[in-house]
Amino acid sequence: MPPTHTDAGGLPPVITFVDLETTGGNAIDHRIIEIACIRLEHGVEVARQSSLIRPDQPIPPFIQRLTGISPADVADAPTFAEYWPTVAPLFEGAVFAAHNARFDYGFLRQSCAQIGYGLRADRLCTVLLSRALYPQFRKHSLSTLVQRFNITLTDRHRALADTSAIVYFYLLWAQEFSPARFAQAVRASTRKDP
Repeated sequence: MPPTHTDAGGLPPVITFVDLETTGGNAIDHRIIEIACIRLEHGVEVARQSSLIRPDQPIPPFIQRLTGISPADVADAPTFAEYWPTVAPLFEGAVFAAHNARFDYGFLRQSCAQIGYGLRADRLCTVLLSRALYPQFRKHSLSTLVQRFNITLTDRHRALADTSAIVYFYLLWAQEFSPARFAQAVRASTRKDP
């Protein structure tokens, strides 16, 4: 169980943490196959959603091996267009947070655009946050953080497990550093949506 987070001045009051699994690395050509979101309000989890997503395109063997998600797993899953109304409320008024936020935000924004929805949010990147808080370390991937902090993460490369880990680290760091230091690092790791 992650530590309890107490708001400090300058922290976003509402953050939605996100992780996506996709058929590849290009947001225009590839599709989401799994999404997980956890919404925090003033440091307290208020909602979570996760689902497999039917991409209506092949899942490459490499992605199947990495995620454990097969075509059979997503055959009866909703499409992104079908699932988006379920998860969209978690993004209302929230900062978008992800480990490598540029990737996840780019994919989600492109998927939303394809169904006629304009997603806009400021983005908190927890890779940048880790770098800001721990400049003495060179690597800040999620796998590296899991090892460095000696936590158990089952189902690595599955959206809900990875999102839960990101939330855990955010709350842990909020407790480990002074409120002013943590808030400054969060601000430095957040990019405004133009």
